[in-house]
Amino acid sequence: MVWTYDAVSVGSMPISTSMRPKQFADGVKSSIAPVAKKVAGRDGVIDVADAKKALTTLKGKAVLARHGLEALVASKHALSVADFVAAQRERALDVATESSGPDQRLSKRDAGKLPPDLRLAYHYLRTGKVPDVFADGLASLVPKGWQSALRPVAEQINVVGAFVEKDRKDHAVFPTRELTFNALALTSLDDVKVVVLGQDPYPTPGDAMGLSFSVSDGVPVPDSLRNIFAELKSDLGIPVSSSGNLEKWAKRGVLLLNTALTVRSHEAASHRGKGWEPVTRHILDAVNAKDQRVVFLLLGKGAQKLAASIDTDKHTIVSRSHPSPLSVKKNFAGTKPFSEMNAALVAAGRTPIDWRL
Repeated sequence: MVWTYDAVSVGSMPISTSMRPKQFADGVKSSIAPVAKKVAGRDGVIDVADAKKALTTLKGKAVLARHGLEALVASKHALSVADFVAAQRERALDVATESSGPDQRLSKRDAGKLPPDLRLAYHYLRTGKVPDVFADGLASLVPKGWQSALRPVAEQINVVGAFVEKDRKDHAVFPTRELTFNALALTSLDDVKVVVLGQDPYPTPGDAMGLSFSVSDGVPVPDSLRNIFAELKSDLGIPVSSSGNLEKWAKRGVLLLNTALTVRSHEAASHRGKGWEPVTRHILDAVNAKDQRVVFLLLGKGAQKLAASIDTDKHTIVSRSHPSPLSVKKNFAGTKPFSEMNAALVAAGRTPIDWRL
């Protein structure tokens, strides 16, 4: 279900001039109240499960309630509709009062100091429309099927995108801008069956193509991927591929995601901690929210840190050591992860992955 609503009128709103903090807060309250009623259960209470479900489907003006729903999930508490709406109004009033100019009115310029969700609310109350956060910047490259899930971090995508573009002026950065979201472009959220999480793109020129562990046709197969192919042959008898291009896996439902989506040439991990992590965290949260079983292949200690946040009542975790030459013999070679992943999918009534390339 998708929650959408007609324009909400608050007094003379939509307005084209500045507004007082109380007027702004009342507008936020009136905008969010219909969403809260839709999200709540029959008892009029919004619990964590209600909020999580809504966060995967909010669209249009309903996105104005996203911050409040995320805060409810983080708090692990339930709220009545009245208390939920009152809390959002109080926050809007406090922030608007702090951001207002000397005339104690919130102008368009003052609104630039508001948090992202309240900036959207300000724009909506002035114009009656929620701006398209995917219209400009790097966020414009996010595939449409993922936009709803990534709406809360669309501005963050453009922040890290600005950093990446600045870095491109002085350094070679991989993959190309157009391939930044290649993993999402090739595997829609609806189609995800398996997640294979890597760290960051290959820093060698010509290698990175926006898919974890994958390289373009004609590029020598990296050591880690060569070890993956060797285990695939040992496990399922599939011949070792001469190409390291994993696009076929991606098109069959394998989300080949890195935690950082860009890297500077010859400088591994150079874009870690630069703003990608909240984005990829949201991608994983969206997958975790799916009702159908997904198998998470966690290779190495870095990826395995995510295990605690995965809903194992619905999904399956397959943990192994990283397939790099330094750790492949610890808990990867000979452990048959591919047959284990397919068995988990079949047990849930899903079609197994065809791992042939």
